[in-house]
Amino acid sequence: MARNVIIRKRSGGILFFEIFALSIFLSVLIVQTYKINWAWGVVAFIVLTYAIVELFFRVKVFRYIFSVLFSMVWGAIVFSFTKGMDEASGQTSGLIMGSIGFLFGLWAHRDEFRFNKDAKVVNVERR
Repeated sequence: MARNVIIRKRSGGILFFEIFALSIFLSVLIVQTYKINWAWGVVAFIVLTYAIVELFFRVKVFRYIFSVLFSMVWGAIVFSFTKGMDEASGQTSGLIMGSIGFLFGLWAHRDEFRFNKDAKVVNVERR
């Protein structure tokens, strides 16, 4: 009896780095805000990582929201780095480079926007 298998080719290196970084940041924030034991922070990290991954891959709206937010963070990092390097020109070069960083972040997430469209269905038959 044949069954359908969906094959998706995507690279998620930067995405999983961003999800882990967000989970670590939120876990540390939870531990410091509520003054709880760090072991609960590890539990929060695991739960947050799982929840963010599930939201990202199951709910299309969250996929777009997270991609734009992560790209905005990359743009802000590039903006602050450029502004710190070139203080004489003001914020113009920082805004230009921050915008390029934001667009590069969106470009890096392009696979996550279309990974269901590019999937191939293959029939597999058991012997």
